Amino acid sequence: MDGIRIWWQNHAKATKQTFMVMRMFNTALRLGSLGLKLLLILYMGKYMGLAEMGTYGLVAAIVTVMIPLLGLRIDYIVGREIVTAAPGDLTAKLRDQAVVFGLNYLLLIVACAMLLLSPYDGFDNKILVFTLGLSILESIAAVAASNLVSLGKPVLSNALFFIRSSAWVVPVVTLGYFYPSLRTAEFIFAFWLGGVLVSILVNAYVWRELPWAFAMKTPVDYAWIKKSIKTSTFIWLGAVAGAMAASVDRFVVEGHIGREAVGVVSFYGSFVTAVIALMTSGVYSFVYPVLIRLKGEGNKEAFKKEVWHSTLHTIFFSAGICLVLAFVIPWVGTFLNKAELVENKNVFWWLLLGVWIKCIAESFFFVLYAWGEDKLIWMTNFILLAVSLGLNLFFVSTCGLIGIGYSAVLASIFLLIWRAGCVGFAYKRHL
Repeated sequence: MDGIRIWWQNHAKATKQTFMVMRMFNTALRLGSLGLKLLLILYMGKYMGLAEMGTYGLVAAIVTVMIPLLGLRIDYIVGREIVTAAPGDLTAKLRDQAVVFGLNYLLLIVACAMLLLSPYDGFDNKILVFTLGLSILESIAAVAASNLVSLGKPVLSNALFFIRSSAWVVPVVTLGYFYPSLRTAEFIFAFWLGGVLVSILVNAYVWRELPWAFAMKTPVDYAWIKKSIKTSTFIWLGAVAGAMAASVDRFVVEGHIGREAVGVVSFYGSFVTAVIALMTSGVYSFVYPVLIRLKGEGNKEAFKKEVWHSTLHTIFFSAGICLVLAFVIPWVGTFLNKAELVENKNVFWWLLLGVWIKCIAESFFFVLYAWGEDKLIWMTNFILLAVSLGLNLFFVSTCGLIGIGYSAVLASIFLLIWRAGCVGFAYKRHL
């Protein structure tokens, strides 16, 4: 018996060490992605105007909204169900999920084709085509990445994220440096498309050994699809609202100040978004599958311990990232000799404060997700969109560009208090 106990203790220690190594590797991947995105921003800031950066930022914002918009968020349901699914059921769920997304992509293609054929000429057709392609491919890649995390493969998910989000930056910057004619937003979009496509192909290769033949022989479960869509409808609308809340500042700035100001927001906003990405890879992607499992097992004490531990980790880890960025990134504006960036460094500091508070609020989101409190989740996103839009409209119109910083902080404080309240409201039902 002593031998078994010693073996188990050593096994648990080795498992914990492996877990920490995986977290460190995941974080390193995200840091590598952040570094390459910094290289891209430096390149754009040096060789391209703020208007081009603004175009890049607006397209990125649209793609961010389109990812949850496509697919009716049926992946939200799939993500919970495949955690413990048998291989055959797993592939059947993934196939049914693909059917829903495929129909959505077809509708989007038809809508864009109608815009291209319409007599209205108020938009750039090439930018529209790039936005369409990026929206579809990023949607496929994002859903596949979410599925991989649910299946306990966060490292692979983040490796694919690295490929699609930043590995293509090196050839873009290299070619643009030597060939000035390639210093355009369209050239960047083309390589972005290529990076996402490569990540999808790698994902498909990894999944080749799943029992797809079984799934193909199994009829599409339209009853399950109908039930899942009915369940996820408000989750879907809420997710779209959440994505819009995160990007609404760029559109408000475009309307009140102009495209070059959007370039400033896009420059600083890319690093703010990177904070969330680092937290997702280093903390959240490991935490929520564990919370779902502990909830299913009814292990309440372990659940509370995991929530407490992950929240503390979130507070200090995200604070460290924000402090580093607060010191480093404003210097970049001076290095690039961009007066607009130097003049608005205070905007970046306010945005970092806002995203730090938002990271803490995300800890409460995953508690609600593990508990299955879907109604509280989608209601929060609708309210957050209204709050973010109202704050940005008020502060940008009265204070100028710094207003997006004030709005970010106030919206994040609201989100933290609201989500903490939601957890407190649902506490007795689950713990």
